Amino acid sequence: MEKGCVLSKASAVLLGVFFVVVVVAVGLLAGLVGRETCEVERDGEADAVVVPTTGAATPTPYPPGPWDNVRLPLTLLPEHYDLLLKIDLENFIFSGKVDIRMLCNTSATEIIIHSNKLNISKVRFTDSDNTQRDVTDFWFHTENQFLVVPTGKALTVGQMYGLYVEFVGPLQDDLAGLYLSQYNGPDGNPRYLATTQMQPTDARKAFPCFDEPAFKANFTTTIEHKSGLSALSNMPIDRNVTNTPEAGWTTAVFQPTVRMPTYLLAFIVCDFGYIELTTANGVTLRVWGRKEAIDSGAAAYALDIGNRSLTYLEDYYDVTYPLPKSDMVAVPDFSAGAMENWGLIIYRETALLYNPTTDAQSNKKRVATVVVHELAHQWFGNLVTNLWWDDLWLNEGFATYVESFGTGVVEPTWLMKDQFVVDDLQSVFQPDGLGNSHPIYVPVNHPDEISEIFDAISYAKGGSLIYMMVDFLGEDTFRKGLTLYLNALAYSNAFHDDLWHYLTEGAKLDGKDVGLPGGNVKTVMDTWTLQMGYPVVSVVRNGNQYDVTQKHFLFDYTANVTDKYGDLGYKWYAPLTYSQGTANLDNPLTQWMTPDDDTLTLQGVTPNTDWIVVNIDQKNYYRVNYDSDNWDKLKTALMTDHTVFKKTDRAGLIDNAFSFARSGDLNITVALDMTKYLENELDYVPWDAAVGSLAYLTVMLERSKVYGMFKDYYLTRVQNLYDNYGWADQGDNQLNIFAQVTAIGRYCRLGNETCIDEAKRQFNQWKSEADPDNNNPIKADFKTTVYCNAVRYGKVEDYDFVWDRYRMSTNAAEQSKLLLGLGCNREPWVLSRHLDRCLNSKEVRRQDARTCIQYVMQNEYGRSLGWDFVRAKWEELQTTLGGFSSLSRLIASATDAFNTEFQLQELIEFAEKHPDAGSATRAIEQAIERTKTNIRWMNDNEEVIYNWLLQNM
Repeated sequence: MEKGCVLSKASAVLLGVFFVVVVVAVGLLAGLVGRETCEVERDGEADAVVVPTTGAATPTPYPPGPWDNVRLPLTLLPEHYDLLLKIDLENFIFSGKVDIRMLCNTSATEIIIHSNKLNISKVRFTDSDNTQRDVTDFWFHTENQFLVVPTGKALTVGQMYGLYVEFVGPLQDDLAGLYLSQYNGPDGNPRYLATTQMQPTDARKAFPCFDEPAFKANFTTTIEHKSGLSALSNMPIDRNVTNTPEAGWTTAVFQPTVRMPTYLLAFIVCDFGYIELTTANGVTLRVWGRKEAIDSGAAAYALDIGNRSLTYLEDYYDVTYPLPKSDMVAVPDFSAGAMENWGLIIYRETALLYNPTTDAQSNKKRVATVVVHELAHQWFGNLVTNLWWDDLWLNEGFATYVESFGTGVVEPTWLMKDQFVVDDLQSVFQPDGLGNSHPIYVPVNHPDEISEIFDAISYAKGGSLIYMMVDFLGEDTFRKGLTLYLNALAYSNAFHDDLWHYLTEGAKLDGKDVGLPGGNVKTVMDTWTLQMGYPVVSVVRNGNQYDVTQKHFLFDYTANVTDKYGDLGYKWYAPLTYSQGTANLDNPLTQWMTPDDDTLTLQGVTPNTDWIVVNIDQKNYYRVNYDSDNWDKLKTALMTDHTVFKKTDRAGLIDNAFSFARSGDLNITVALDMTKYLENELDYVPWDAAVGSLAYLTVMLERSKVYGMFKDYYLTRVQNLYDNYGWADQGDNQLNIFAQVTAIGRYCRLGNETCIDEAKRQFNQWKSEADPDNNNPIKADFKTTVYCNAVRYGKVEDYDFVWDRYRMSTNAAEQSKLLLGLGCNREPWVLSRHLDRCLNSKEVRRQDARTCIQYVMQNEYGRSLGWDFVRAKWEELQTTLGGFSSLSRLIASATDAFNTEFQLQELIEFAEKHPDAGSATRAIEQAIERTKTNIRWMNDNEEVIYNWLLQNM
């Protein structure tokens, strides 16, 4: 069920008149077969405007036919679309005409294309001899979102045919297809824009089309819009025609596109401003946004990073950017972080706008990484497109890899390779360690299934596997193979085996294929892409040698995963990199472990007094466990001089130890012993890993007798980090700033009164300003911590002050910080009121509803309130948050602290009550599994931790 669009009373009248005129004009009023509605606001009440769908009566039940398959038949292949859209931002409707030229691939007697929530008023079929016939007996398969057009004759293979469709649709605020967005101008009055989000299956909401990635075609787009506004699409405007077809309107005709899928098509009609430049290779690059944001300088960094990144990526791929321009647009309402539409990339404002005077270093990093991610797609995903959504990871995994390492090239001081370990590798280890994970290549068909895989597995695991592959192939070899792939398959589609083939060819050019197991990349990578999860590599001393074994790592080894996705044995081709002591840390020893190796002996090392470490620099996608003797040596080495290890390896040791303690592979006391050295650790990456690991203990123990002692111990670990950085200015050193923010955030969160008092002092100074809306003295990097602690330990009036600042702010990054702070309150009634606000689109933007709720559930005072809210509002949440993986993330946040039988039963009952949970189905299954694991962990470890703390405080 789609949420209705909100229209004024006057607009409702105009909309109704418009629909009547259209229907009567084509003489099809008697053929109404279905109704879609959108809500119209009138004097505070909601009426329904009928949006008719015309044509022949839809058969009930449907006769058997090719429309029974959710996938399009391959009978007709689109070659070219002529698309005209008239976008009316005063009456919140759009109308259109599309003329599709199609090649007959196999004979058929009907044309099947996608259409969803559109009123079809006219259909015309053009035969191969160019004779035309109006079709009145078209009908709709609503479940599969098909428009079925009988042709009246068998189509001939190899001949060209045409389909012309006229249609009307409402501009809704549902963030999908062609939709409505709004913001308030400097005068306080609302301003409207139309924008798009077609991926993965919503181009069909904007115009009837072949809405699958394999059906590539050329598009010639024309947009009619009110004069004075700007129209944007994938290509530059070829010509503007003013006052045609009616006074006060402009017709923008765009140059034809290159061959591309429907999901990359994009249109925007807005009153935005922009800044621009021409890249060294002659590409026109613009950054668009609200005029106030552009005038404030908030687009300058995105233009700079876009310029440097686009030039770098052309060199990296060794393939010229295929289009004459690239527009990057920040819109106020957007469901994803950004979308890689070819030549017209659309972003959330937080992902494109950065104002150095008001925004934090983390905001700058986000803008850089998202811009690089989307520009990486212009080749990998756009030029060569996945054949079907089961290979989504092929696009997103690669872009995730490039977003980190490409940003590292253009911003070298950020050490992005180090940050990748905690941002992506370790973060995705968590969901991929569940029995209800999924392979990165996974069968999908229904739109809910497609939305479900826009998750960490497709993005972060995909990126981590490519990082591993680049390491064992070598950067130069990888790039050679990549260039072969892009040139061979340009403007067409690819299956992941195509990438393996061309990477193998690249390895052959460098003479490296002999070193690969099986002599090719596919042999290795199939074990990583066709089965879920990852191995734990166990290193054990056996006399005068080290023996290595592997097994599927699971947080719950009782999970039944044997044949869930087809049994490949849960064994992997694992590239081992290792060093004994510091001897080979900079030039690791290497060895392949194969699925057939029950036990492998490491070559080149002999047990002695030195420790051994495997997976140097954390470049490979597996965990490493050791025997107790080696863990003891590692702990001693960390306490003696932790800097002998790389920062990434220190992060890996911490993350692995605590993960093994969760799975039962290691005693929790070993993991806790690893934290002792943290009193001397000052680097961000290891600390980020430690915070992530200790967060699990925090939420597990917060209602336990152990929590007070655990919190006091944790404070002793953080104290030196806090004392070292304090609240002092760290300049532009990003990693030092991140370490500082970590220290302040943890110290205050653990209840240190000095830290809390300083946060409250800064907050109160801001409140006392004569004009707090324009004079905020709090340093941008500290705002999240200051807002949270002021609201957490303050009065209701402090919450209200922050809420007022949230509502009045026009800076999306600032709004995000304020929204997080609001979720920190401890009063149940305040949090309950706040949760209601989260789902009120007049209070909180629809795009921010999920994070608004999650911020409450990250607060121990709001966890149970948030879970009750999710259950009570589930149907509404499915409508509001149905896109991408929003529902899945919400379920994970609501349940990640569950560790009692009572909570488990609540989860099971919720799953039984909602058997069709759409894109959240897997997330609910994972929550049940995770809760069972948490219960076991508490039973096994609570008393052990208590005794350890007694001995180590």
